[in-house]
Amino acid sequence: MRRFIFGALTILISTIPTGAQRKVDLKYDRIQFAESFLNAMYPGLGPHHLITLQTGFGWVGSSFFYFGITPCSLADYVPSPPNKYPQDLPKECPGPMQADASTFFMASVRLDDKKPYLRGYGAEGEFVSGRLEALRQEIIRHPAWAEGEMLNALRLMRPRFGPDDKGTFSRTVPVEIIERFSNCRLNVNSAVLIAKRSPPPDNIIDMEWTVRGRAGDKRSSCSAEFEPFEGRLLRLTP
Repeated sequence: MRRFIFGALTILISTIPTGAQRKVDLKYDRIQFAESFLNAMYPGLGPHHLITLQTGFGWVGSSFFYFGITPCSLADYVPSPPNKYPQDLPKECPGPMQADASTFFMASVRLDDKKPYLRGYGAEGEFVSGRLEALRQEIIRHPAWAEGEMLNALRLMRPRFGPDDKGTFSRTVPVEIIERFSNCRLNVNSAVLIAKRSPPPDNIIDMEWTVRGRAGDKRSSCSAEFEPFEGRLLRLTP
């Protein structure tokens, strides 16, 4: 059995619509590349997780992978047939049966077809944004709050990287990892904690550290966004 991220059980779910199929010349192992990135970026996920992998092809020149991770205590269990039906899963490993059903961790990974680089990345779920979501709900309950009140609410939740911790946060930004996998060189001096909201009914709350940088060719910009509680990567735009 090939072990993917964190030595976990892996499920492959094919979701390529017939009309959207296209021939892709595979220049490198995308799964291995994404595996290495997630291992490097989120060592705290730890071992023994159930992973679903959903693949599909999007824009010309790039491909998408969706990873869903659910905590699971069985590292070496291999169902047969391999997870075609819900009853094939051991009761110790509850779903998800598709990547976008995970509430613990879900990542969208966009990769270049020819070069081993990320072209886009986003993550959500309890592991990366559980406490951030609790803060968002608190802000929604206070529609009159401006930026100052939102930041004070963040301080009360005692994040590792609050409004007054730019220096500490800057020293933890994984500059080398992000550059190695995306060719984006972040400038930690550009780090700024964003706190803004859209009015109801949208209630879109932005509360994250944004760091900007330059791509390898130096002609284009790139950016990354991190949640303030543990500094985990939420989005990367190479």
